[in-house]
Amino acid sequence: MFNLGVIYADGKDTIPVYMTKGVFYYEQAALRGDVQAMYNLALIFRYGQDCIPADLEMAVQYYEGAAQSGHINAMGNLGVIYFFGEGSISPDIDKAVIYFEGAAKGGHVEATYNLGVIYQYGRGNILPDLAKAIQLYEQAAQSGQLNALYELGLIFANGYDNVPPDREKAKDCFAKLSDTSMWSYGMMGLAQIEEDENTRIALLIEAAEQGMAESRTSVFAPTMVCR
Repeated sequence: MFNLGVIYADGKDTIPVYMTKGVFYYEQAALRGDVQAMYNLALIFRYGQDCIPADLEMAVQYYEGAAQSGHINAMGNLGVIYFFGEGSISPDIDKAVIYFEGAAKGGHVEATYNLGVIYQYGRGNILPDLAKAIQLYEQAAQSGQLNALYELGLIFANGYDNVPPDREKAKDCFAKLSDTSMWSYGMMGLAQIEEDENTRIALLIEAAEQGMAESRTSVFAPTMVCR
């Protein structure tokens, strides 16, 4: 059932996209406990696709069904929905934290980073806990989450709460960013901690010539992955 859902939802070879059939077969698979079918249905109903209108309440039902069976991307998306609120669903930070924690335990890098932000600044019933935030940022950064690496660089560059400035740690974070798609932020960070004025100016010019990105990747961006 699931494979037929994929074929009709995505189209394959000579078979064109036929979304209503795709949804039908996904629904049949979901009734039989197919977790990925539940997740795919959640994506379809959350945003609407082809002739299928968006239905957030239906999407949440499918996300929750998948999350109960351990689907970490479903947990991550539910965390996003409950953190910000969406459509008729009001923000519920405590529920968001539960889903982010579940996703993070399963290795969901974005959820790990999101928890770092929550623990750094405090949200809902979560009080600020910088040590916990740093631990989460470091965990996410080790898995390639660039925003986490940047936040660590800022914490160590400026000092934050009870964490004193640590120029070498900040330099390490920013230098690692310099080899990534966020390299301009790495250059700006290195300039921030550079003691030599000429070198600092050179770093700023290098970043400016290539153009700073207008904004970083959304902090709480959902992850959408289909099997």
